[in-house]
Amino acid sequence: MSREPFEEANAFPERFPEIREFDLLLPDLNAVLRGKRIQRKKLSSIFRKGIYFPASVFGMDVTGETMEETGLGFESGDQDIPCFPVPQTLKPVPWQKQRGQLLLRMFETDGSPFYGNPREVLKTVCDKLADSGFNPVVAVEMEFYLTDPKRRSGHPPKPARSPETGECEAEGQLYSLSSLDVYESFLNEISTASASQNIPADTALAELAPGQFEINLHHVPDAVQACDHAVLLKRIIRSTARKHRMEATFMAKPYPNEAGSGMHVHVSLLDKKGRNLFQGKDASGSTELRYAIQGLR
Repeated sequence: MSREPFEEANAFPERFPEIREFDLLLPDLNAVLRGKRIQRKKLSSIFRKGIYFPASVFGMDVTGETMEETGLGFESGDQDIPCFPVPQTLKPVPWQKQRGQLLLRMFETDGSPFYGNPREVLKTVCDKLADSGFNPVVAVEMEFYLTDPKRRSGHPPKPARSPETGECEAEGQLYSLSSLDVYESFLNEISTASASQNIPADTALAELAPGQFEINLHHVPDAVQACDHAVLLKRIIRSTARKHRMEATFMAKPYPNEAGSGMHVHVSLLDKKGRNLFQGKDASGSTELRYAIQGLR
């Protein structure tokens, strides 16, 4: 391992002396952040020796239940696997002034990437593309609803009250600037938090339904980093909403009679000369694009 990660670990506490604890983040198969919280004094040890998580972290469904069919559960021994920091992901947590965060990678005991970690699967694909002279450029758009955290059993969630007005929006208007104004403090905090964590969130817009928004991430020439950005942006959105006594949900269809929410992924594939292989002579795209779409079906 190079000296750079250790330098990162040593420099961070000096730069942020107020931070006393750190959240260690490990995204599972459903992009749910699993993790542990450590005290400041243990940080350097994480960079030197790593920290262990059970392999079953990657065998959970979205509710947190272990799926034995994955071969990563109790029936296979639920082995502890070492995890190490992802370089350049040690960041402050703006909504908790005494807390930092760190993204982790899981490795096999021989030092190779753990096969069940979706991040490592993507990285392997990107490495193979690079070996063939190709590079994906990726950006993600996140749509979500803001809801009232108070729930009634058997009833759908209620729209959140605006931090500015104390009222719920009566109707949604696509691209409404008034809707952005009504939730201005919430959206501004997301922008500030994203900048502090080097997450390129550059555009916010109101969607079709009341309390529904979209935040866009800028294109980056690294598909793995783009997905890191998306996972960490979701954490920022949820945590900032909670701070404002709201709940953010990325559920596809929380309201049967309102617009659904999606996650849009923009992908270009560049060759060694920087040409986009998916761009054809007309709107139908290139042959390579059609091959790629067929591979996803």
